Formats: sequence, C-alpha cells, structure tokens
Amino acid sequence: MKFKFLIICLILLTACSGTNYDNEDVIAVLKGEEIKAKDILSQYSLEDKNIEIYIKEEIIILEAKSKGIAVSEQEIQENKKMLFPGADTGEILKIIPDKDKEFYEKQAAVLGISPEEYFDIWNDAYHSRDAYIQKYIVQKFGEPTSVEDGELLSEDIDDHINKLLSSYKENGELILN
Repeated sequence: MKFKFLIICLILLTACSGTNYDNEDVIAVLKGEEIKAKDILSQYSLEDKNIEIYIKEEIIILEAKSKGIAVSEQEIQENKKMLFPGADTGEILKIIPDKDKEFYEKQAAVLGISPEEYFDIWNDAYHSRDAYIQKYIVQKFGEPTSVEDGELLSEDIDDHINKLLSSYKENGELILN
C-alpha cells in the first residue's frame, strides 16, 4: 500500500513540476496575438522562467515598434556575421560547445526539424529580437559610460521591464494561459 502511495505521489509531482505543452498550445495572448509553445521553442526551452523572458522580450519589441524603432534585414545579417564570420550553419554546429549543440538538437527534436534548421530559425530570431531590444534600451536609457553606470542602468532596465509586464497584465493586453 505504501509503495502505491509513493508511486502516485511521484506521478503527481512529475506532472505538476514539468511544463508539458504541445507545439500549437497557446501560452499567452499579447495584444490579441497568440504566443504558442512553438514560438517560445524557437528561442528557449519551455520552462516558466524562459516563458517569462520570452514574453518580456515580446513586450519590449512591441514597445520598440510603437516608438518607430525598425530593424533592417541587413542589420540582422551583419549581426549574424559578427558572431561567426564566414561560417555556414553546418560549420557553426561543429565548432560550438557541446552543451549548446545539445540544446539545438533537443529543440529541433521537439519541433520535428533538423538541428541545422533549428539553428537557422533560432539565429534569425535571436538577432532580430536582440536588435529591437538593444535599440529600445539605448533609446529609452542611453548608453552607460562606466561599469558602475552600467550596473545601475541594468537595475533601471529590469525595473522598467517588470513594470511594463505588470502594466500589460493589468490592462488586459497580456493574458497568460
């Protein structure tokens, strides 16, 4: 009897602790647009902290666009080339650390695509998202002039993003499922 109870407890703990989503499951609705599990999987694993990070990034991107910030395809391509100049996807996947390679392989398996396809999706989305976020932060807060200034600025940025998240929730512009 005790053994059955332990098994039931373990099953319940496992079910409650993991985030099991199908790729098409809607995780949130942001300003009327659905954010699906597969959208988050394009950048992160589906853990609560990563879901929050993704949603915060989406909010910053919306804010950036509302302020007229634009990112060109040329900027995205230039940023991609800076990280691995002259390397194609196959070469990049051969030289990156094993833990990164494992991440791309795991995410690709969840999405039902090859690691190379996943890396290309991740790489494009990462550089596009990052460009919007960086431009927004520089426009809103300026650039730090020292390490100390950067640390203070980082706190201000975190506070600002958390306030944006709260505001979107309170205004009904963000609905979490």
